[in-house]
Amino acid sequence: MREIEAWLGIPARDVSVPANAPAMTVPLLAFHDREDPEVPWSESEEIVAAWPGARLVTTVGLGHREILRDRDVIRQAVGFLSGDAAERLRA
Repeated sequence: MREIEAWLGIPARDVSVPANAPAMTVPLLAFHDREDPEVPWSESEEIVAAWPGARLVTTVGLGHREILRDRDVIRQAVGFLSGDAAERLRA
């Protein structure tokens, strides 16, 4: 946490994604594994609940890093970025 605070130059408690999420207008597709040992799944659930139109894809058994190599996660992310989300960003 100290590394993040040093990088940001502010205390981490001053940065709240859920608090800022209601003002977001860009699409969000979040991926999070229920068994992530580093970041609780509930944090993503809270962000997505506050972000208009956001969607959370939950995986099981991929942990914190293996989720980045999962073919289905990659397929969904590419589809999101190349599909409807990309159209809304161009508008």
